[in-house]
Amino acid sequence: MLCELEHSVKMFLDKSLGDSPADSLNWQARLEMTQNSYRAREPILAVRRALLTVSNRPNYTDMVGECWLQSARVARKAGHHQAAYNALLNAGETRLPELTVERAKWHWSKGDVHQALIVLQKGAELFLSDSSEQQLIHGRAMLLVGRFMEETANFESNAVMKKYKDVTSLLPEWE
Repeated sequence: MLCELEHSVKMFLDKSLGDSPADSLNWQARLEMTQNSYRAREPILAVRRALLTVSNRPNYTDMVGECWLQSARVARKAGHHQAAYNALLNAGETRLPELTVERAKWHWSKGDVHQALIVLQKGAELFLSDSSEQQLIHGRAMLLVGRFMEETANFESNAVMKKYKDVTSLLPEWE
């Protein structure tokens, strides 16, 4: 955290508009080197959010949202539902495509199966653009819908199989 703070402050003082702190330090790789726990990752993500917010550059809003989304993911996996909810609310301001999938997983982890399916099915319609990233997120969302339908056992097997077949029909488009 101190290294990232020092590097970011140097960048802000130099007023270099080229790279972002995340690009120059490879924040994703650095985060993956830490222990995958809420206690280890949340302070790092909080410092990153603060650094990006203090920089007050408009192109950093998606990076702040990504940090909030990662916080929500880590908190959900640790069972901290309120912290995950707060992070999802903050990430919601940025309109990241992955937000719908994470919000559905949060509902699922709380045991709100019906709401998780509703969020996924409504959100999956938003990812029908031409970009490969959007199609990948749409595919993940649809797979998750199929998995949730299968695990709840409230749906006929034909309906579940149709969801999985819908996802496999998208595969040639991803190549």
